[in-house]
Amino acid sequence: MLLLVQAAGTNRGDQKEDGRPHRQDQRRGAAAAEAEDAKRLGAETDEMKEQRKGLVQEEKETLAKLKGLEETEAKLQEEGVLTSAALFLRSEEAACAAKLFQEENRNAKDLLEELTERQTEVQNTYHR
Repeated sequence: MLLLVQAAGTNRGDQKEDGRPHRQDQRRGAAAAEAEDAKRLGAETDEMKEQRKGLVQEEKETLAKLKGLEETEAKLQEEGVLTSAALFLRSEEAACAAKLFQEENRNAKDLLEELTERQTEVQNTYHR
């Protein structure tokens, strides 16, 4: 008898006050959550597809620009405009070397001027 009462009590505990069982509500809630997840996943998938399309388009544009640059480079090399020497002359190393040469040239001119003045003085001394 006690088992029957416990079983009946458990059965009653599974029902709401209005008489509907909790399990049905749980199933409906799970189904609604599942449907919501499916909608969300569908929206995310669509968004990812759009992003992928955008990235593919961007890649195509970048590759087209790269191809254009490579063609321009090849054309300049054929014309002799783009040589390794020309590339070096536009480099930072070449600019640094040019500065060093200019400084060395300035120092050499200053030294030459000093030596010329000294020579003039010495010549004037001996010619008197």
